[in-house]
Order: sequence, then structure tokens, then C-alpha cells
Amino acid sequence: MAQQIVNVGAAANDGTGDTLRLSQQKANANFTELYGSKLDSVVAGANITVDNTDPLNPIIESTGGGGGGTQTQVKLSENISKGQAVYISDANGTNIIVSKASNATEATSSKTLGLLETTGVTNDIVNVITFDLLDGLDTSTATVGDPVWLGTSGNLIFGLASKPVAPAHLVYIGVVSRVSATVGEIFINVQNGFELKEIHDVLIASPANDEVLTYESSTSLWKNKAIASGVPFTRQEFSYTSSQDFTLSNTPSAIYAVFVNGQELNSSQYSFVTTTLTIADTLESGDKINILYTPTVSGVLDYYTKAEIDAFDYESNHAEFIEVNELSDLPSAVSGVITLVGGYTYLFLKHIDLLGSRLVCGQDTVIVGWSSENCSISSTGLSGATALVTSVYSLPIRNISFTHDLVFNLDGDGTTTALDWFGVNLLNCASAGTIKDYTNFVFGDGALLNSGGFIFDGTIGTIAFSNSLFDTASTKTAITVLSTCTISLRIIYSSFVVLSGETGVNFNSSATVGDEKYILDTVNFSGGGTYTTGLTHTSNKALFSNCVGITNTSTRGFMYMVNNTTDTAIGLPNVNVWVKADGTTTANANNSKYTHTSNRLTYTGAFSTSFQVSVNCNVRSGSPSQVISVGVAKNGTILSESEMTIRADISNQEYPGSTAAQIDLTANDYIEIFVKNTSTSSLRIADLNVSITKIPV
Repeated sequence: MAQQIVNVGAAANDGTGDTLRLSQQKANANFTELYGSKLDSVVAGANITVDNTDPLNPIIESTGGGGGGTQTQVKLSENISKGQAVYISDANGTNIIVSKASNATEATSSKTLGLLETTGVTNDIVNVITFDLLDGLDTSTATVGDPVWLGTSGNLIFGLASKPVAPAHLVYIGVVSRVSATVGEIFINVQNGFELKEIHDVLIASPANDEVLTYESSTSLWKNKAIASGVPFTRQEFSYTSSQDFTLSNTPSAIYAVFVNGQELNSSQYSFVTTTLTIADTLESGDKINILYTPTVSGVLDYYTKAEIDAFDYESNHAEFIEVNELSDLPSAVSGVITLVGGYTYLFLKHIDLLGSRLVCGQDTVIVGWSSENCSISSTGLSGATALVTSVYSLPIRNISFTHDLVFNLDGDGTTTALDWFGVNLLNCASAGTIKDYTNFVFGDGALLNSGGFIFDGTIGTIAFSNSLFDTASTKTAITVLSTCTISLRIIYSSFVVLSGETGVNFNSSATVGDEKYILDTVNFSGGGTYTTGLTHTSNKALFSNCVGITNTSTRGFMYMVNNTTDTAIGLPNVNVWVKADGTTTANANNSKYTHTSNRLTYTGAFSTSFQVSVNCNVRSGSPSQVISVGVAKNGTILSESEMTIRADISNQEYPGSTAAQIDLTANDYIEIFVKNTSTSSLRIADLNVSITKIPV
């Protein structure tokens, strides 16, 4: 209906206007039109939008009723969905431009404006609700009353349990007022969380690691300042001579601790008056006293960490020998690390559980137990990926057991550091751990029991195992030498129990090791697993002897001919001249460190060695009454002492003969069989065997 206008006439009481009744009828009709159709959707506190495109028929709409809220018209810089959080990212002079807010950075969180009222694409003009109730949302994962926080990429986070923490920036969006997957509601009231440095009485400039916030009364501000690490004390050290009274440099306001020869006294064992501290216990000449106290005079403090304070127990002890009967006998753990003092011997009297801590050993720390059967170290709660014992120094260990997934991480300097262990057992360990860069590692009378073994890397002069048992855990390897390792390895008088799927010794063939420096001597392998892998007994780098379960190293060569039909021609030029015997020889399959070509055995061993050469043969000639000689030649030169003469009286009849020689061979020297005849007649070695064996030293 078009608006009805009341005719009021041209002048008062001129009788040309509408009657009073008609005027009221028009007024009622106008109000009925307005209230009956235009404002039906409007509720108290609603946001009202008027579309006056058709002045005679305006459209009136309301949104977000009930909040008395506010909204802002914005332009989108990207595609954004209804209910996503936005921040002011730009402006073009006409419109505020928004993008998806994110708690990942200060720039994208501190300028959060509100939630988008409707979904839009880039450059759309839409509304952002900044303070009001927004419905039609998915709040199905929330609970009524949950706070709403800014997430990343415009998304929201519900609930206190999911409240963002640093380094995420905290922005409060509002509260969930209705839970639904389709018609959920959030009451929006954006509040940006403050950075510490944004508080009005806090002034932070160029913050650095390990600084603290301290109050400065002169400016009434909290400021970041560096402080010395540790606890402030003055420490004074005395040596007892005759008097039980000790004069301090300053008057104490409090005594923190008194140590006598590494033992802390309780407060009843000493007293102090002004600058005099008196020890009640009887002292002996030379006793060392350390006193930690807080002085009344400012400016005389030193700072000590907890570990340094605990170390006074040990550094002031004359004996340098610590009995460990319980965990508290060790230095206190700092960040899970118990630091054993260099030069001290720690005698473990029973099993000690480090309760999640690990040992870091100082220079020449010694770890000793009474017996590996009843003295051991473990650490309940320590990660299996973290080594129980770590050191970069020499570390003697005696008569003790260790139990942990990873026991050792030892990395020396390869020059001055060494490891000497006796009676050390590893029980139920996934890995004994890595040993790297030590001059020597000596392990005697120890055992690997249901455990993974040692891994060797870097440069290690000699690794020596003796009189030890290696009972490998399932799928594990007792000893591993990595390709990056440079070492000598010697295992003697020991036993390996290696079941199927397990490995005894894995010596990588690419490791650097000298000739015959990988030694297995009198070692027993049993169990049916893989006893050795990598370098084998055939390598010049290996020397296996007197072992059971594996093939021992041998140095031997053998070649032979049977029923040879090839004659060796003599002729006029070669009468009474040594020549190589003709015929095709065969090498024995068990030759070791000798290669073979016809009538030649070549030594391939690493060292110059003495050998016994033995020759047996049958010779013949097509002519009667021949004087035939057989001998051993080294590198093409006959060994005169090996000459054997055979008289063949009847033509084509075979005559036996034998000879021998003792010679020294170096790598690539070779042995051949030569013959000669005093006549021009050809001859034949019909049968031949040549054996070369190493002469035991």
C-alpha cells in the first residue's frame, strides 16, 4: 500500500480538508502497514537495516537480535567463510580491508576485528560482527559457556583446555551460547591478550637469554636485567692446625653450610659469633674446612650453582674416594645430570638406581664395585635413547654391572684417553653403546648378558677383549666395527653364544685396520647364529687361530698333476739347463693366501714368512739312461739346495722322486717346479704334487 496522506485543506476551517474520521482512518492504515509487514522481524536490541531503493516500499530487516550489538562494513582481501575471525590488514580510503586472523604472529592477531557475518569472496563488501550474538555457526565440538579463542587461518578454538599458549598469541573472541552443528551461536566480544612488554609499568629493552625481570624503584618500572647465575654466597676455605675457631672475612647474616673433608656438618656441630665460626667436632691436623655463608656486607658475594655447592663435598675431601651406599652419596643431579668429579674413585657398595638421572664423568673418574654380582647401576625413568654413562675422558671401571637400554656414550680425544675395564657386566641392555676415539680399550673378565653389544667408531689404537662371555640378545650384535673406524681388534680366550638372528662380530670390510690386526685367538662360537660377518679369515687383515665354530686363518698352497702327457722339450740349447716343467697343474680348493696358475703358486700374504716346500713326482723320458734333475724355483731362479737327481734307465718308464726346501716369501713371490736333463732328450713329469706350508714360529 502506498502511503495515505491526510488532506488538511488550504486554510484552517475552510471545509476543504478530510474529515476527522477519514484522517484517523488514513493514519491507522499507515501504521497497520508499518507494524503489520515492515517490523515483524525486528526484536529488541536488533541491528536494523533499511533498504530504501523503492521509497514507496522500503524493506526493513534486522540481524543478531537481542545484543544491542555493533557491526562494521568491510571489504575482503581473500575468500572468507561466515564465522571466521578477521583482522584489519589494509584500507583503500573508502573501505576497511580485512584478512583471516591468526594467533601465529603479533601482526595477524593484535588487530583482530571480529567474526564475518556472511561468507564472501575477494573484494566482496560484507559485515563483521564486533560485539553481538552471531548465529548459524558450527559449535558442535564446544560446550555452552566455553570461551572462544583465535586459532590460525581465521579458525576458532573452543574451551579452556585448548587455550593457546606461547608462542601462540592469546586473543579472546567470545563465548559459546548455543551448541549446534548448524545453528550454533557465539556472543562476540573480542579482547586481545597483552604481551608482557605491553604492560604499562614494564619496560623491556633488547631482551637476552637468562635475564630476569626486576623492579627498579627509581623509575617505578619493572626492567629486564642480567644477574649472575647460581646462589649468592661467600666461600672461605681453611686448613686446621690447632684452633677450632675460624675467623671469617665478613660477619655472616646466615651460614649456609660447613664442610669438613667433604662431609657437611649439621647446625649443631658448629656455631658463630660475629666473624668467628667455631666447630665443636674434633678436628685433625690438615683437615680441610669449607664455609659457605651470606655476609651482612654487600658486594662480596660469589655465585655458586647447586652442582658447585655439592662438589665441595668432594673437592675438599683428602681421600678422593667416595663410598656410594645410596643415591644421596653421589653429587645431586642438575637437570637430570649427576656429574662425577674428575680424579675421584666412586666405590659402589650395592645396586644404585639413579631414578631418571645419568652419569657424566670427569677427567680420570674411576667407577668401582665390590662385585659385579651384587653392585650395579641403573636409572629408572631415564629415556632408553639417552646414555646412562657419558665421558670424554679416560674412564677405568672395575667389578660392577650396568642395566639400561643404552649404557655408554664415550668419545675420547684419540691421543691421551684410554679405557681399562675389568669384571664389567652388561645385563639386559639393548646396546652397550658407542666407544669412539680412544688410544686403547681393554676389557677383561667381563660379560655381555642378554644384551646388544659395543659399537666402535673413530680412531682406537687397540681394542682387546679377553676371558669374556658374549651372550647376545635377540637380533643384536655383540661387537660392531663401523666403516669409519680405524682400529686393531684382539679377542682371546672368550666365548660367544650367538643364536639364530644374532651376530657375534660385525667387522665392516671398509674399516681401516692393519694386516693381521683383526685377531681372534682361542675363541669359541656356538648357538647357530651369524658368528662373524664383514672381514673373513681369508683377508690379510684377519688372523683367526685356535677358534671353534669358525674357519681359522691358514697360509698354504698346493698344486698337482696326475697322468700328465705333456713333455718338457730339452734340445741342444738346454742340455743341463734348468727349465720350467711343462704340464697343466690343478690348485687345491683349500688354498689360502696363494693364487695359482699352471705350475705356479704365488704368495699373497701380508708379511714375509718362512715356508716349507715339499715336492713329490714321477718322471720319465722317451730315451734310456737319462739323468734327470727336479728342483724348486723361486721367482724363476732355481734353489740349488732343492735339486733332486733321478736316473731313468729304461725309456718311457716312470721313476719316483721327491725334494723339499725352506724359503722366505714376501707378497707376490712365486714358486715353480723346474727340470733339467744331461742330454737333449725330452722328459716328462707324469705325476706331481707340490705343498707349501707356513713354518710355525
